[in-house]
Order: sequence, then structure tokens, then C-alpha cells
Amino acid sequence: MNKILTVACSTFGDRIEKVLKVYESIDIADKINFLVIHQVPKDISLSDESISVILRLEAHPSIDYIKDQSKGLTVSRNIALQKTKTRYMWVMDDDLEFIPGSINNVMATIQIDNAICHTFESLKPSGLKRTLYPRDRAKVEKKYILRVASFEMVLDVNQLKRHNITFREDMGVGGNIINLGEESVLIADILRAGGDVIHHSISVNIHPEVSTGTVVNNQNFFSKGVVIRRVFPNFWMVYYFLRDVNRIVRNRNCEFGKISERMALVESLLKGLLH
Repeated sequence: MNKILTVACSTFGDRIEKVLKVYESIDIADKINFLVIHQVPKDISLSDESISVILRLEAHPSIDYIKDQSKGLTVSRNIALQKTKTRYMWVMDDDLEFIPGSINNVMATIQIDNAICHTFESLKPSGLKRTLYPRDRAKVEKKYILRVASFEMVLDVNQLKRHNITFREDMGVGGNIINLGEESVLIADILRAGGDVIHHSISVNIHPEVSTGTVVNNQNFFSKGVVIRRVFPNFWMVYYFLRDVNRIVRNRNCEFGKISERMALVESLLKGLLH
């Protein structure tokens, strides 16, 4: 059987110990390729447990394990794009689990449309949806670009290569000051190239409540400013910037701290916009 889908899991250092749990949550592992990109820079020492996990991964007949000395999540994603042998690649993190049946549902769905990117939905541990999603089979456009998470994206690798589109390597956690939003910028690059991004109302995985993008700090708001600039044309760039400024200043849910802390967040957002 010719496989069409690779699940590409990026991990770093001792986080490799989480990867087996991700793989074990896949209910039809024999129908897909599972690719692990493990970043271990020269200055990182691995625990004995991590080394044991690596030996198991290398010996596993259904897992492709690649160890690399680079840093940066987007670098890891691009290595995965280069190494993927199937038409489609599902971008995956190392801290989630698949919902039973989701792999089959995804493979049945992605072959219907000729989209460059298919987006799906994830759940919180509570069972609630991670965010507000578009309607089923809607094209992902301005309103929803900033809501997409990387682990909900399945990419047509052949079309990405044809358009010379990759993740921007100055973004993403693990070595960059622009530490979030790389998936939104990738989608914007796809749309600018004339490609389609289609959303499917299928819940596919369970992700922890806290992630990089939910943390309130100056670095994250600087990154959000950069993302707004890279994703939106002039009018919409100003609109989304002012929307975020209004949200910070009004502070309805008391999540942005005292007035001095809120002004620092606004300043960071502006610096990112002008970066």
C-alpha cells in the first residue's frame, strides 16, 4: 500500500521521552509514516532515559528517527518537509495525543480538495474545543489565520515545494526572538501564492491548556506584532494592531496586569509591528 501521510513530530533535547507517547496514541500506525526530528545541539547533554528512548526509536521498523544539531522549531519543521516521502505531512508537537479514528478521518478528507494546507480542530484536556473555528470546509482567511495551530495543519508537500514555500526560520521557539506565529505566516504565504487553505470540522488531537502563545509577556507581544505585519496588508495590519491594543488597555479579564505592565505590552506589540 502506498502511504500518503507522514506525521512529522519535532522535539528537542530530553523532550524526546514524550515522543513514544505521541506515537502510541496513533491507532493505525501501520498506515502512515512517523517521522521524528530530534534537535540535539552540541551543548546539550541527554539523560540516560532519553538515550534509551532513542535506541528504541532507531530500532522501530515504523519510525524514521533523525537527529540534528540545529536549533529552532521552524528549522526542525523545514527538515521534516525535506525528509517527508509522502504527499502530505501532518505538523506535530511532542506533547499531545491523537483522538481515536482521527488519522483515518484526516486521510479520507485531505484527498477531496487540492488545497496546499488542510486545517483541523483540537481539544483541550477538558474536552472543549481549543478555540473558535471556521465552519466546515470553509477557506481559512483573515479572520481565522491567527487562530490556527501548527499541530492542526496537514500540508501538501509537493505543492509547497512547487511554490518554494517553507516555514520562516527567524520565527518559532528555540532560538528566535519571534517565538510564535510561524504557522499563521506560513498560511499567509500560501494564500499570497494563490493556494487554498481549507478547514475541516474534525477534532483530531488533545493538546495541553498552556502553550507558548497563551503566555502573557513582552516577548510574546513583540512576536505578535511581527506576525500581524507579516500576515496582513496595510489596512488589516492597522486594524488587528488597534484591536490588540484595545484588548490590552481595557483588560476585561484582568489578564494583562497593572497599567505599567499593560503599557509595556503595547510598546512591545508596536516594536514587533515596526520590526
